[in-house]
Amino acid sequence: MRCAVFALLAILTTWPAFAESAPLVVVVEDGGARADAVAVRREIERELGVPVVDATTGAARGTLLLSIDSRSVHARYTASDGRELTRAVDLPRDPLQRLDVIVWLAGNLVRDEASDMAAALKPPKPVPPAGSPVSEPVAEPQPDAAPAPKPEPGHEPESEPERGAETQTAPQRRRLELRAPILANLSLFHPIALYRDSHRRRVHLELGLAYSRVGELSGVALNAGAVRSDGTLQGAVFAGLFTLLDDGADGVAASGLFSRAGGLLRGAEAAGIFVWRSGNVQGAQGAGIAVHAHDVTGAQAAGIVASARRATGAQAVGLVARAEALAGIQMSGITNVAGTLAGLQVSLVNVAGDVSGTQVGLVNIGRRVSGAQVGLVNRAEHVRGLSLAPVSVLSDNRTQAVIWADSVLAPNVGVRYGTEVLYSLFSVGIRPGPREERLFGAGGAVGIELGRVGPVAASADVFYRYLLPDFEGEPYRDQHSTVLRGLAAWELGTVGLFAGLGAESRVQGDNSHRFRPYAAAGVTVF
Repeated sequence: MRCAVFALLAILTTWPAFAESAPLVVVVEDGGARADAVAVRREIERELGVPVVDATTGAARGTLLLSIDSRSVHARYTASDGRELTRAVDLPRDPLQRLDVIVWLAGNLVRDEASDMAAALKPPKPVPPAGSPVSEPVAEPQPDAAPAPKPEPGHEPESEPERGAETQTAPQRRRLELRAPILANLSLFHPIALYRDSHRRRVHLELGLAYSRVGELSGVALNAGAVRSDGTLQGAVFAGLFTLLDDGADGVAASGLFSRAGGLLRGAEAAGIFVWRSGNVQGAQGAGIAVHAHDVTGAQAAGIVASARRATGAQAVGLVARAEALAGIQMSGITNVAGTLAGLQVSLVNVAGDVSGTQVGLVNIGRRVSGAQVGLVNRAEHVRGLSLAPVSVLSDNRTQAVIWADSVLAPNVGVRYGTEVLYSLFSVGIRPGPREERLFGAGGAVGIELGRVGPVAASADVFYRYLLPDFEGEPYRDQHSTVLRGLAAWELGTVGLFAGLGAESRVQGDNSHRFRPYAAAGVTVF
């Protein structure tokens, strides 16, 4: 009799260990949802606190079959004694919530088998997110099953790091780890927070003092120190020191010192010192010193440096703006650099490869320019458009020395830059004679080639000169001469002859006007 009692006691004391060690078989059938079967089994094992395997074994506690498609999950649980329970739920559209719903369904289905099994397993997770209705409830909870206690905020068990997580991309890792969303979280210095696992949750309101970390943000995050988001941002982040955004953002991010981010930004981000994004921007970036992004569609503004691979929009910088390809406007205080330009550059020094647009600065450098270079010094291999600078170094275009006399000044010397259809002319001249009749002038012209017949070419231009008399007693000495003229040239190899007629409008310093006819004749060389 004593032996039987001892045997019974041994069985009773060891039964929980036997029950706990019995594995649960989980079979995942993918119906097009691309479900990660390993992740599903791992999360179910964490939820139930029992071993989970993927192959049938004689000592199994039961078999759970999960059929997952793009819209729903159907579950059938077969207990060791042959009883079956089935349920189905609709899956949310957000892929980051699907794993939580699948695990919730599995836990509730297995726990509903019997009340004694429910007592041996861990408490269930909260109900799934809204929008995931149960479509086929088959079994009701046992009457004597005690309700599962609700975990206190911030005291949910931490899960172990995912096996092989280092080999996955960041978005995949976050998709597997995120738990049920929370409405609000308070953080001192993560993980000292209301929810210690906030880095594995979607948070709608995050308030912090020193350091906050969330899995995803769909709302607002405020912190006097720093904010980090492991996943996507939908809303606004404001941090006193810095922000770390590991994935894309739809919204606004602002920090006092700096911001480092990845993924696609649709919105705006700003920082007191610098903003560095390894992804693309559809919106705006701003910083006190430097901003950087991969491809920018929108605007970049910084006190010193702005950098992008491709920029479609505007770059406005205090010192240096750089883009491998720019389609838009690039403005800086010192230097603009673009691999290719389709738009406008304005700076002291503009440097670009192929240009379809305009460069305006003291020095403009391009390779092949379809548009205009306006400055003091222009450099290009070939210009199809206009090179407007006293010094233009054009490798493939024609540069000519010009000497002529006209009805305003004689002689005049200048240089003419031909760029296929258009040309520019810069000159200085003098009208000698007594001091009261002496006149100095400097100016330039912009013209167009009208056509050519053999060695004879016709052109027309607008020629402006600033005139200054050498007579100090004149009360209003300076004069402004503008001439509309037509020219005909006869080229004889490297030397050409030209003559032309036109009309001059001269405005004196007292705003008086004089109109007179104009005539010119001269020689071109080269």
